[in-house]
Amino acid sequence: MSQREDLFELVKRLQLEAEQHFFNLFLEARRGLGAGRWCPPADIFETEKAFVIRLEVPGTPLEDIKITLSGDRLTVSGIKRDEYQGGQRRFYQAEIVFSEFERTFSLPWSVKEEEVRAVYKDGILTIILHKPEPKKVKVDVQRE
Repeated sequence: MSQREDLFELVKRLQLEAEQHFFNLFLEARRGLGAGRWCPPADIFETEKAFVIRLEVPGTPLEDIKITLSGDRLTVSGIKRDEYQGGQRRFYQAEIVFSEFERTFSLPWSVKEEEVRAVYKDGILTIILHKPEPKKVKVDVQRE
């Protein structure tokens, strides 16, 4: 190998090491080591009869999910754990986030506990908040 090829290999190896160090720092931040909690993505929509919140929480066991309701605020919290049991490892790519999470949603009306239904299927938590029945109010109209 020539001196030029040796230099090229050295620069290439240093670049790979620098990328690995940067990646390890990025991984720690994404895993919640000082970067706060994970925030699962959510869809919120309204149908004719309900207000629906869907959260994407794949890999989170149902027993690790908690839903609390307080007036017009609904909070979903839990933890997505890394359950790998194989000992020490060195990552080359890591995009899956394992951390505690919490999302709070302001609801368009106060909801009673019995008006809430939650379903967990295939990593999607769907919370259905039934709309209250419209109040019927009789209004007397006066002639002028």
